[in-house]
Amino acid sequence: MADCELCGAARPTLCPVKVRDESVILAYPKGTWRGINEECLDRCHEANVNRVPIKAKNAIYAAQGMCLYSR
Repeated sequence: MADCELCGAARPTLCPVKVRDESVILAYPKGTWRGINEECLDRCHEANVNRVPIKAKNAIYAAQGMCLYSR
């Protein structure tokens, strides 16, 4: 049994997902693997599909599609 990184629910199997965690980005610049259960993974996918696109003219991007600052 393992705990989901998002909700903390204990499941026998989790889905490995590679994420960019800002707290350890210097140690792991390519990302770290996290265990997420299927329900949370579906919610994350739905949120990513339904997100509002960035339409700012002057924007600074830290990663592809992630706006840190816009005027």
